[in-house]
Amino acid sequence: MSRHLMLLILACLLLAPSASLAANPEAVERPNVQYYVVFKYYLEEIHSVELNLNASETITIDIPPPPNGFSEEYVELATPWHQPDQVKVEGGSKVKVSVGMEGFKVRLYGCRKVRLTNRQTRALNGVVRLVVIYSRTETIAITNSTLRVAVERPPFPFTAKNVTIEFKIPSFVPYRFSSIIAPSGIDLLSPETHDKLPPDDLVIAPRRVLIRLSSIGFGDFMLTLERHSPEECAKLVRSIGLFNFTVAPGEEKIVGVPTVAGWNFSHCEVIIASINIFKPYIKGDVRIVAPIVDLAFSTKGMIPIRYIKASYVIKAYVVYSDRFKVVNNLKVPISVYVVPFVWTALGKWTPLGLVIDVTPSLIENPTMAFIDIDLPENGEIEAVYLPNGLEVSKYYDSLLPWGLTSNRTIDVGLRHVRIQVADIDGNRDPGSYTVKIIWKPIQVRVLDHKGRPLRGAVMELFCGEVRLVKDIDGEVVDIKPYKPGVYKVRVTYKNVIVYEGVMVIPPIESCEIICSVYDLKVRVVGGRGQPLEEALVMVTLRGGNLSLTLTTDTNGFALFEQLPIGEYEITAVYKNVKGSHKVFLNEDKTIELRLDVLLEIPYLGYVIKKGDTVLMAIALSAIIAATGLLVRMKRRELVLG
Repeated sequence: MSRHLMLLILACLLLAPSASLAANPEAVERPNVQYYVVFKYYLEEIHSVELNLNASETITIDIPPPPNGFSEEYVELATPWHQPDQVKVEGGSKVKVSVGMEGFKVRLYGCRKVRLTNRQTRALNGVVRLVVIYSRTETIAITNSTLRVAVERPPFPFTAKNVTIEFKIPSFVPYRFSSIIAPSGIDLLSPETHDKLPPDDLVIAPRRVLIRLSSIGFGDFMLTLERHSPEECAKLVRSIGLFNFTVAPGEEKIVGVPTVAGWNFSHCEVIIASINIFKPYIKGDVRIVAPIVDLAFSTKGMIPIRYIKASYVIKAYVVYSDRFKVVNNLKVPISVYVVPFVWTALGKWTPLGLVIDVTPSLIENPTMAFIDIDLPENGEIEAVYLPNGLEVSKYYDSLLPWGLTSNRTIDVGLRHVRIQVADIDGNRDPGSYTVKIIWKPIQVRVLDHKGRPLRGAVMELFCGEVRLVKDIDGEVVDIKPYKPGVYKVRVTYKNVIVYEGVMVIPPIESCEIICSVYDLKVRVVGGRGQPLEEALVMVTLRGGNLSLTLTTDTNGFALFEQLPIGEYEITAVYKNVKGSHKVFLNEDKTIELRLDVLLEIPYLGYVIKKGDTVLMAIALSAIIAATGLLVRMKRRELVLG
């Protein structure tokens, strides 16, 4: 090969183009909030058990197992005996008692067997009504304002008479129901529908609808939602007086509820009554016109005296509007009684539960006031204490003596609490109420873009005054958010925010968080494209304190795993030859970095760069000339010799 040809080849190698880098900046993912509607399907099974219990005798009743796909909600016993201390009821993980005007009932949770023991010194005879409730829960993502829910028939031998369904929107979700269309096409939220159904078959609230399917049937239900201000899960509800008026036959009246500063409107409880002295029947009807109305009670009948027979109509409504219309289509006047209620948020959430401080000023004046708590599916009420330290957790749907002539409402379920704190007779119970709550953990997997656990990351959750911090040290971490709501979630990795989003808690039981963390593979090559082994590669995050260094392998590669999103400067050094480039890492990337290394002189550790071309040419020419001279001299020596 001639000297000129060699120099030409070397020049071409040195002038070969290097790799170009380009990337578009991207922000950390911020997904939209995913809200849910909770759908529950209940099966009711009723048994009548005739008991003949001798003194101190115990009997055991076996509870049937739940059908496939269902779990036991609770078992309820209604006894003919009005005193709770007459019979001891055992079974299940929790036992609650309902004490009312018509005797008492017992509710057991997690129950497979019920044991009844006669505490009396005499025999007890009677029929015990045993009600077993099974349930199945689903969550339906709110993807648009209309949702279709298919309600299937129950397993054999259950029928529609055994089925109740519930649609519920959690308090903190900014939606409420505007219509629910049954498979038959009727709108269950329409006031006209209420008059055609028994009140117990349809219970309506803005965020909760309970439907007995014996009157409705199976098929597709269409739920239409509308945006509405979220509410608190713990609040104090109180009445603001009693309004009474009369509506003449064929007339109507618009009712407007006054506002109360610092309080939010809750609902109105309305009673409509009419009596006709001279006619045994009342023809026509009465209606309340409002966006959402629940017919809570309805009855009519005849009152026989001696010579006359009077007829009456009584209806009770819950109206979820501060302005509504009362329409009287009867031929007699009606009396209308309206009790408006307002609410305010109350309570401090802690990891152990909830503390509610009721001050005297909140319940002053003749009023009715209640603590109202509604927990989502991931919480369970363990205990409730009154200000005097008395635990009332065992009572549900109960009326307990209060003062000289009053009864106090105490209703503690697994996920709801209603405790009366004031009544119109002047009974008041201000102070601190304590609610102990057990929260189910939520399992979270914090992963990089390839689905690998992101050990060393820190996850933070925020909801109002609640802030949770969790170090990610394994594949799965458990978190226990102790306030229901929409949480802001932030994941920090190597001092870089790699995820910001939101999480609705509940109904999720587990979730994955995919973070903006990627791999960066750097290949270091020389001017001829040859891999450079043992080159030192350093990546530095712009604006951060992250800097990592690796050495290339035999193929010239250095792999940096799990780097947070951001702009990096890549620097490679090989035998004092240095090169650098910038890249924005928003996905897994492979970068080739070309250094100014043309040749390397073995053993000397010296590299020849592009700038050394002229010197290299002179050196090569000198070497070639010297080599030729030495060869000629050697030949002369051989000839002379």
